Amino acid sequence: MAHRPYTVRGDVFINIHPDYIDVVNPGRLPLGVTPENILHTTKKRNEHFAALFYALHMMEREGSGYDMMYETLLANGKAVPEVTEGEDFVSVRIHRRIISEEVIKVMQYADKQYNMKQKQLICLGLIALHESLTASRLISLLNLRDANALRAWLHPLIDKELVIGTEERSKAKEYRVNPQLLKDSQYRGKTSLKRIEDYRIKELILEDLKIYKSVTMGDVEKRIGEEIPSRKIWKQLHVLINEGKVCKTGANRWSRYVLIE
Repeated sequence: MAHRPYTVRGDVFINIHPDYIDVVNPGRLPLGVTPENILHTTKKRNEHFAALFYALHMMEREGSGYDMMYETLLANGKAVPEVTEGEDFVSVRIHRRIISEEVIKVMQYADKQYNMKQKQLICLGLIALHESLTASRLISLLNLRDANALRAWLHPLIDKELVIGTEERSKAKEYRVNPQLLKDSQYRGKTSLKRIEDYRIKELILEDLKIYKSVTMGDVEKRIGEEIPSRKIWKQLHVLINEGKVCKTGANRWSRYVLIE
């Protein structure tokens, strides 16, 4: 009610489905606000309504709504809200399904034991939910401008040793929840290859090549673990080529990799 435009006819709808809820408002987003920057951009549409609802304790401070939605959903092991802007409406979809109940335990423990701001809780929740995220993917999920903007979200988690990263110094650097935090929070999730170290991927590739001699990257991916991101396998294949242990024949989708005896 506080954010909808009253120059446009239409009602606010809350559409309840078995797996999700859609909240639909008439009118488009305020000028300068987009589905991509809605987490960071604040603009009053109905200033007096906003002040009235805040005074009646029916509404949080201005600009805190989406931050709270992100924090609450991630703390409960759910996906972040999906915002869609149509020709004459804005829709926000909230999924019901809990992606990981074990993430809830991690978030509750971290929130209780460490003095973290909302930004850090959101960032930790995203990393825990995805198991492993690159800097570029984090920037995309948080709709940030660049790596400098990510620092306020991520670096306090690194300083508190709640999150650890790979040794790379680029947007391809990966971040994952510190295993000690998972242990302390009594995390009991499935063991996943998403968090596997690079040197272990190299060894798996070498073992695969010893058996199958000439392979495509797709062959390697299927055999050593489809959970491992393709780019990590591709990267380690090229590390092995640069080390002189593997040679490549063909190009593009016809590329094959052979172990140098």
